[in-house]
Amino acid sequence: MPILGLPLALIGLAALPALTAIYWLRTRFRRQEVSSLFLWSLVAQAHGGGRRATRLQTPLLWLLELLALLLLAFAAAGPRIPRADRVVPVMVVLDDSFSMSAVQDDGYTVREAGVDAITQELGRLGPFTARFVVAGPAPTLQEGAISRLADIESNIGDWRCESTSSSIGPAVALAREVGGPDCRVLVISDHPSPDAQTPGEGSEAEQEATVISTNNTTDQAGRLRWRAVGQPQPNAAIVNAVRSTDPQRDQVLIEVANYSDKPFSATMTLSASAGADSKTGLQSDTDLGQSRVIDQRTLDLAAHETRRLRLVPPKKSETLIAQLDDDALTADNRAVLLPPAREPLPVAVSIQDPVLFKAVRSAVQASGAASLETNQPRLMFTDRVRQGPASPPTDSEIDTATTSATSPDDRAATPVPWRVEFEVPEAEAIDAYLGPFVIDYNHPLAAGLSLTGLVWAAPTTESGLPVVGRAVVSAGDVSLITERNLSGDAKSLRIRLRADRSTLLSSAAWPVLIANIIDWQRVELPGLSRVNARPGMPVRLRPNTPVDYVEVMYHPLSGALTEEAVKRIEVFNNVAILNSDRPGIYHVSAGAESHLYTVNALSPEESDISMAVTAEHGLWNDERALRTDYRGLAWILGLAALSLLALHAWLQYRPTGPSSAVNSEATT
Repeated sequence: MPILGLPLALIGLAALPALTAIYWLRTRFRRQEVSSLFLWSLVAQAHGGGRRATRLQTPLLWLLELLALLLLAFAAAGPRIPRADRVVPVMVVLDDSFSMSAVQDDGYTVREAGVDAITQELGRLGPFTARFVVAGPAPTLQEGAISRLADIESNIGDWRCESTSSSIGPAVALAREVGGPDCRVLVISDHPSPDAQTPGEGSEAEQEATVISTNNTTDQAGRLRWRAVGQPQPNAAIVNAVRSTDPQRDQVLIEVANYSDKPFSATMTLSASAGADSKTGLQSDTDLGQSRVIDQRTLDLAAHETRRLRLVPPKKSETLIAQLDDDALTADNRAVLLPPAREPLPVAVSIQDPVLFKAVRSAVQASGAASLETNQPRLMFTDRVRQGPASPPTDSEIDTATTSATSPDDRAATPVPWRVEFEVPEAEAIDAYLGPFVIDYNHPLAAGLSLTGLVWAAPTTESGLPVVGRAVVSAGDVSLITERNLSGDAKSLRIRLRADRSTLLSSAAWPVLIANIIDWQRVELPGLSRVNARPGMPVRLRPNTPVDYVEVMYHPLSGALTEEAVKRIEVFNNVAILNSDRPGIYHVSAGAESHLYTVNALSPEESDISMAVTAEHGLWNDERALRTDYRGLAWILGLAALSLLALHAWLQYRPTGPSSAVNSEATT
């Protein structure tokens, strides 16, 4: 603490030169020989001081006074010593994002620099107990606590720095909750503390940490210390990799970004491999199998440029591997795209309204996940509303929906478990709604759906059919889209819409709505909901046969050997929710079935390591720590000062002979 923050100590120190000046400015008397001293006593008292400077005298009384003032000044500063039984509790929050795996100029990774920082901080505390929280997409508390520096590395085995994001804010909150009010929190990251940045700077995770770290500032001040151990580096990264299959062709979109203030040249190689098979898993622990190069090009990227590449692989059944040259951060230099595990969803369109028929057919084809060329539809769009349970489609519906020639027996044996029924009113029995539209965003159909500024024409309350089921989209108290369950696992959507009187069909919300309907039905089919998952997207597995659990084996994107144990995921309602937070290739076994899915390291925020820094923020010196970990010495120093003052008084006023006292005063 600065000396100006201790006014009593400052006053005590200021008294030291004042006391010295009193003794320094005393007047020296000349020796006079007289016959008697009683006539000089009043003169001696009147001339005990003066403006004439003399040689500094150091009598014992001055030394005692000076030492007493010095002890009082030290006591006012509040000195403390550690308690003999002091053990400091520490919670260490570890940034688990893959930017922490970047290699610095000295050849060490940021993670290794973080381990050194932990060792330094804990080594300064004396006796301690430390627990660790790994801040990945969700904070994870590590088991056990350590009290020796040698045990740090063995207790942070789950700190792999492979996540695509870091929840530092929730991790700090968890550390404070687990550690208690007397715990100190240490954050290890490659970015500066949000409290040290100006408002608006930093990533979303850091802004979240700011909110938490600044809550209850009075109680938490001095309990959080932030060590940033990063180093700014140029980096080229694959920030987007998408593979979509439509009935016509396989398409791949890859985006490569240059996170540097200077131009950067990177070579991208696209290879195809048949090694990653969902039935046999990876052929090797060190490779994805035999691969061949199908495209290689050099990308001359300008500063902060993002280049978008569109490619068409020769075969749909092969695994695609996009690879960049190694640089400071290798985690984002590789992306693996598996071939789609599902064929396009068979969809039938049996709609009499010509405007609505054309709009639905075009949106289904544009989705890239459905096919209209089938005689066994799994999803049917129709404007023939039914109130009863699901039933097989009629011959006229099948003839309208498909051009394939099928026998009546085949048609009768082909049920349609899912139906989308459009309730089309007459022109004179409609109401137009401009909003506000109420959307149930917990429903799968609401993903990315926005109806702001649209006109939706629907039947009037008097002319429309009774509303049955759960409302998904409403205009006030008027339900526009409702969902209800039919026989078995079938579902039905009722959409109340007059196409030629609405602007919905000409907006971007229309293809989004149709694509959501198709995806909603596809996730209910057996198998994986997606094989190329983006970070954080849930992956659902519906086994073909009922099982109690599935087993998941993780492989790094590089195909390197891993010793991780197989994880078991429980199955509820014939659905297993699989993890997609850690980039890699996942081999899932569900009884006799086997499936593969990938998660690529696609995170522009983590790939941009040009903003990484080495910095420190926050000190562990709050009042709570001083009270609990240290003993105050002020009372000891105060007693010592009182003892010196008592000695001073005894020397000053001790009994002496009258003649000696007068002689001493006269010779001074």
